[in-house]
Amino acid sequence: MPRLRCLATAACLCVMSTTHTHALPPSRTRPRASGATRWQPRRSRACMMAGPGGGASAGGPSAGPATPAALEGLMGAFDGLVKGAFDSLSMGGGGGGGGAAAAKLDATKQALLDACDATARGTLSSDAALAEIEVLIDELAELNAKAARDTGSSPDLTGKWTLMFTTEQELLGLMGNPLTVVYQTLDIENGKLGNGVEWSNGVTFTVDSTLSSDAEVDVRSNFVFKSAALTVPDIPILGTRTLTLPPIGKGWFDNVYLDRDLRLNRDLRGNTVVYQRVVELEGGG
Repeated sequence: MPRLRCLATAACLCVMSTTHTHALPPSRTRPRASGATRWQPRRSRACMMAGPGGGASAGGPSAGPATPAALEGLMGAFDGLVKGAFDSLSMGGGGGGGGAAAAKLDATKQALLDACDATARGTLSSDAALAEIEVLIDELAELNAKAARDTGSSPDLTGKWTLMFTTEQELLGLMGNPLTVVYQTLDIENGKLGNGVEWSNGVTFTVDSTLSSDAEVDVRSNFVFKSAALTVPDIPILGTRTLTLPPIGKGWFDNVYLDRDLRLNRDLRGNTVVYQRVVELEGGG
């Protein structure tokens, strides 16, 4: 951080000025910061030594020892730098409250996941629980809107997401067993969307769709169903069998909030869905 670098520079110059009767050339008094482009250390005015004629010298060959007034000025500057550096650290690196905002975001996300868990992914939700979840989603959606993120085409969508909560009745009817896994896989680069349900007995139901961003709504993802299949394993004599079903329909969902581990959707039928990232696809986001 610039303030800490200034602090180190002031300390070094102070030591140099009180231990040498002749100042080093300017090229020797500046620390070489590897790759530093945003900050260039300069000699502090408080560290300039008084020359023989009483004038300040910035390191000429005739510079003399430090005067009491110069040392007093140096200590004042040093105290100010120390206070500024610690104030910066206490604010989370000089972000002016950025640390507090990040903490609030994390707390809101955790409150939402806890509320979803309390409803068993929506299968045991009450009106009060639904209202609480919607309020928390609204808070996160507002943050997404302020950031003006184009979440409908963001590479952060790519990955595998497990369902944490839904109001979609068709899914709720399949999720009575807590061991049932419901997930989505999204591949933005290749325009693919997969929905899957896996029951504890090994039966799976999958739906594959195309996926595209919306030209007018920047948080929207459009999909068109391509295929569906029900796979039943270990059927006596027959073994595993897959029944292919005809795909019907298309739709869209708005990614009202999206980050590296949480995705909140609202769709064309008014349903709310909360997903948490499981595994990223290779090359994703």
